[in-house]
Amino acid sequence: APFNVWDLEQRVPDFEFVGEPGLKDSGTVRVDDSVAITATIINNGNADGSVQVVLELVESNGARTRVDARQLQVEPGSTVDYESTWVPSRSGTMWLEVQIMGGETAQTPTLRVKEAESEGFMGTVSEVNPAMLGILVVLSVVLGMRVESVKRLFLSR
Repeated sequence: APFNVWDLEQRVPDFEFVGEPGLKDSGTVRVDDSVAITATIINNGNADGSVQVVLELVESNGARTRVDARQLQVEPGSTVDYESTWVPSRSGTMWLEVQIMGGETAQTPTLRVKEAESEGFMGTVSEVNPAMLGILVVLSVVLGMRVESVKRLFLSR
């Protein structure tokens, strides 16, 4: 029989999410909108440590794109907030996953990204190349003058 038994305590950090990741302004999301993502991580271990957090975009077809990756320092028994921003570049159905490397993965609600809203006629005009817009104006003036001279020619007869 052993003379004595000792319980060994391993001093390591232990990271996990507190709740689900959040999306600020998670209403209607449009292409080129800025979407803020937050997640709270707690260190339940008994040593401080750094946690590597990765944010990935997951599309409905299964394609994954890394949006952000960073390391955060967390003291034992305390929490840290992970914050990032994502700007959708196309429309469709997708969601974001926040991963603690070597640990948990948390998913945002599914997003249906819509096309960007048009700003009406003036928004369309402002998107045209200024040089092309200038050429179109000059051509319109020249053609307008030609039409007027042709009308005068026929009306004078």
